[in-house]
Amino acid sequence: MVYALLRINYVEADTNSMKPIVKYIEHKPAEHTDRATAWIARVWPSSSGRTLYFNDMALKRSSGYDSNHCDLVSGEDYWVSGVKKNGSNRHSNGGGPIYIEKSLVEWYEAYVHEKDFNGLIEIPDLAKPDISKFNGIENERIVESSDTSDASTEADDVRG
Repeated sequence: MVYALLRINYVEADTNSMKPIVKYIEHKPAEHTDRATAWIARVWPSSSGRTLYFNDMALKRSSGYDSNHCDLVSGEDYWVSGVKKNGSNRHSNGGGPIYIEKSLVEWYEAYVHEKDFNGLIEIPDLAKPDISKFNGIENERIVESSDTSDASTEADDVRG
């Protein structure tokens, strides 16, 4: 009988050492509209950098049609990038509101060297997400996938 050893990587985040970074985040709804909501906001990256915590969401790195992150809970797509110095964060055909956190307004003015916000809407700072909530969801999925692997390995062993 052959036994397969499974390595389970439990995701744990040291929320005290995580420092926020500023990103441009754009929702990419299923109907592929260019008029979706977007933000210039602080995000908290995971230690691997593959997950960004923002606005009570965990955006996991993925590759979609026009997105590069996916909400861990809802499955919705998002485009995340650095903030552009020339202020052209949106796609050339895009439109819709772009929200900017109040604490980032002065930084943004200095970064793009202008005071014209081209339709940016100032909002109160978003709260730091509860990262531990998402760690539980991520660990649940790891355990579920390893349970599925166990079942297929056992079936292979029986046939083997």
